[in-house]
Amino acid sequence: MSDSVAGHPHQVFRDAGGRVIVETYSVTGMGHGQPVDPGSGSEQCGSAGAYILDVNLCAAYRMRRAWGLG
Repeated sequence: MSDSVAGHPHQVFRDAGGRVIVETYSVTGMGHGQPVDPGSGSEQCGSAGAYILDVNLCAAYRMRRAWGLG
């Protein structure tokens, strides 16, 4: 499956049973750093700084959700 999240390409690859095995986000135009989306929304996190880049996508939220951590 391919779509976009916050304007960035997103892909999900599943095994034969339909379980997600790999999920990717390609944050286009981003330098080296941790992607954040500052704000107080449920999908937002962090604040921009050195190597903490505001790209409207909170990597910590996306990983937590993908790994079933709350």
